[in-house]
Amino acid sequence: MKNLRNKIHLSNILTCINEIDNYCADLTQEQMQDEELRMLLYRNLTMLGMEASHVQLEHPSIRTLKSFEKADYINGLGRDTYAIFNFIVNDLSYLKNIVVGLVNGKKRLRGKKKMAMA
Repeated sequence: MKNLRNKIHLSNILTCINEIDNYCADLTQEQMQDEELRMLLYRNLTMLGMEASHVQLEHPSIRTLKSFEKADYINGLGRDTYAIFNFIVNDLSYLKNIVVGLVNGKKRLRGKKKMAMA
């Protein structure tokens, strides 16, 4: 049962990542000034964190995603659009690959990458 719940939450994380990818395929720093786009990103990042907090796996990438649940996007991290931009451009696809691996039952992926924000 625990494994099934983890897969459900990991699949929900992938859904959020895919939605961000769909809206931000060629994201530029200038686009980060758009209030509507930022709200969409903040909502999806919060959902990523909420779903990650329900995953019962010990993995560094899951810990990174959990941090987004309680982030203050309006007065805190959200004011730093550069950090959000860099996370999306530099780290999101890496995290997506990790989550896909976890959904498929892989605990470790080959190679190590340090994330820009982590």
